[in-house]
Amino acid sequence: MADVPATPLVAPYGDYSITTTNRVKIDMNAITDDGDSPILSYSLEVDDGRGGLLKPMYGVDTNSLSLTYTFSSGVQRGLTYRARYRSRNSVGWSGYSPIGYITASVKPSAPLTPTFIEATSTTIKINLWTSEDNGGSPIIAYYLERDDGNSGAFQAVTTYSSPIEYLFD
Repeated sequence: MADVPATPLVAPYGDYSITTTNRVKIDMNAITDDGDSPILSYSLEVDDGRGGLLKPMYGVDTNSLSLTYTFSSGVQRGLTYRARYRSRNSVGWSGYSPIGYITASVKPSAPLTPTFIEATSTTIKINLWTSEDNGGSPIIAYYLERDDGNSGAFQAVTTYSSPIEYLFD
């Protein structure tokens, strides 16, 4: 006896090799537990990026087995779009997946090269610059590395103060 497909456990997610500040690509995982009846359709719902209602993009009125959706109409830089999906077999619809969050953004621009201020035998002071373009999403961290002085290998700088004063280990 067949049953509805299993509820998706993984939220839809962004494909950031395609997603930009004016285009969003959403991917979903295939449902493997089809309830002993083949999957006939997937339905993806997406909001307007402002927390509005989740609206079906496809798969409700016409069957679709697509696990990807790309849209550019109405996309705005920095908005985070919510998405969820479900599947249907001959018995009915599964429950909805968890909600996924996909931001219309790209990698931030690289900061300008640090500039030297002064150095002693145990410290070096440099100015660091922020990125001029955050790519549409807040920058949550910067990562600083320094040359080891011998082989050209870089290592993470983990001890510094503000203004940036690197303390040699």
